[in-house]
Amino acid sequence: MVGSMGCASSLGLGIALARSDLKVVIIDGDGAGLMRMGNFATIGSYAGNNLIHILLNNEVHDSTGAQATVGGNIDFTKVAEASGYSVCLSGNEIELLDELFSLTPQEGPVFAHLKIAAGTIENLPRPDVTPNEVLTRLMKHIDSKF
Repeated sequence: MVGSMGCASSLGLGIALARSDLKVVIIDGDGAGLMRMGNFATIGSYAGNNLIHILLNNEVHDSTGAQATVGGNIDFTKVAEASGYSVCLSGNEIELLDELFSLTPQEGPVFAHLKIAAGTIENLPRPDVTPNEVLTRLMKHIDSKF
């Protein structure tokens, strides 16, 4: 989803709805969550128990230059709860992910908000795969064809 400006949650929901046999994990940043806030309500309303939504909150758009977000002013867990996610977790320890992935199956999507530190590796390269290559790789990974 390189360059999609927060559309991973839309794509993830679409895959989860079309392929209930797959466990779909969406990893968003706080910037993506803020840009696509409406997706929380759509996921909460329509997703099944095969969708896990993880939001990493470092309060910046790290991949584009560390511009500040308002991610520190938003309680994403309450947003997910109000949107209908079946389980909503929040914390700043990596063990939260262990807890998330050890949950028993739920009636709907699950959400985890993980507060992380800002920062990225020095000279982080931009991805060099084309959108068509991304599509082909995804279709192969989920064993799907047009």
